[in-house]
Amino acid sequence: YNKHEDKEGHLDAVLNAVGEVANKSKDLQLVEQSREYTKIHAEKSQTFQYWIQYLEMVEILLDFIEAERKGNWKSHLESTSSMLPWFFGVNHLNYARWVTVYLADMSDLQTSSPEVFQAFTNGCHTASRSMYPFTQVSTDQLLEQTLNNEANRPGGLIGITQKTSALDRWFLTAHI
Repeated sequence: YNKHEDKEGHLDAVLNAVGEVANKSKDLQLVEQSREYTKIHAEKSQTFQYWIQYLEMVEILLDFIEAERKGNWKSHLESTSSMLPWFFGVNHLNYARWVTVYLADMSDLQTSSPEVFQAFTNGCHTASRSMYPFTQVSTDQLLEQTLNNEANRPGGLIGITQKTSALDRWFLTAHI
């Protein structure tokens, strides 16, 4: 055990921490300057305001996609909640109405169904067809990519939906 080396290691750690705080302080200053710039120019130009709103929507969408791809339940709910004001703002009333209901139901999920909540928290609200990271998708999207895709190909459901026996046979033998 060498006290001198320990002190140097501790000093390096302190200096690194101080440097990180200084960098974060600079980052915060940059963020504040950016907000001020945006506020000033948004008041002057409708085009600038339009593009800032567009970028905000794209950021929400990217956050949502990231949450889905990673299977992150908390981020999924946060990004879905961030979409809600935009649904009202652009007059998508069905989305606005049902996302509100969805978020209310999901906020109560931990008490109403703890097993489902735990599964969703563990990433089971999404599915993946590979073992690679960042490849999870929503379950409805997975159904579109698999079952619905197979149904629309030659040899799929097209043309056999009038015969119940043919339809039953297709579902029993369909490769998914």
